[in-house]
Amino acid sequence: MKKTLVFAFLMALVLGASAQELILIGGGGLSKTDTVSTGNYGFAQARLMIPVTAGLRIGPYLGYVQYGGTELNKTPHAAFLGKEFSYGISFDSYGHLSYATSYYFWLNTGAKQVSDKFEDNLYKSDTKTKEFFASGGFFLTDDWLGWFGNNRIMFDYQKPSSAKISATWKGSAVTSTPYNKESLRLFLESGVKRFGNENSLNVEPLIHLGYGQDFGRSQNYYEIGGGLDLGLFKEYYRDVLKVKVFYRKDFSGQIPGTLCGELVFNASSLIQAIRKNK
Repeated sequence: MKKTLVFAFLMALVLGASAQELILIGGGGLSKTDTVSTGNYGFAQARLMIPVTAGLRIGPYLGYVQYGGTELNKTPHAAFLGKEFSYGISFDSYGHLSYATSYYFWLNTGAKQVSDKFEDNLYKSDTKTKEFFASGGFFLTDDWLGWFGNNRIMFDYQKPSSAKISATWKGSAVTSTPYNKESLRLFLESGVKRFGNENSLNVEPLIHLGYGQDFGRSQNYYEIGGGLDLGLFKEYYRDVLKVKVFYRKDFSGQIPGTLCGELVFNASSLIQAIRKNK
């Protein structure tokens, strides 16, 4: 299945070479939960956007995520490692709402194949999950570089369709229940003030606000933080490199807060920025 999808993606790249745009996004992050646990993740996405009408595009989507973590309050430390491979379809649209206001919208949706391994002293488990996912967002940009003129609203949602777990205790098979990985995350990034112009790389400090729900843990949380964004204009405003630090806290106050750091880069936009400055 994976080889077939990759082949289809490459064929679409060749057949649509005259008009398509290949969007490559990657990044990673670190987290620490009040001396209790640490985590890390890395990801990569590829979207091949082929024009359908003026300002509207559609194309295949591929994504990969690898993550892991350690619970520091246990001896020996409990550890987990997970991988996700996602595939599906992507839509996007861009244009102007007014003379000085541009927008960009995108939506990715499809299926995920997830593998999770967990080890806690004498207990080990291996879980295979199939999921539905949807992610996307909406950028609204003031082309005149006004205060709080660049705003992004984004979301991520996933819901398992099936899960199988194999677990052992002291080397013997035991019965275990797969964890419900359904989750929803909404977040807003608001640029405080953008410095630059349409013909150069823009620099922008930003504010991060978020809300999330982990259905498996019946947990709701909020996020607050900030960061710095580098971007440029080409049909619409595009992020090139973004660095954020934010704090995640459960609304109940019963679960320790998590300090998170994240870096995201758009390889396609970075190449365009280099070409602009030549």
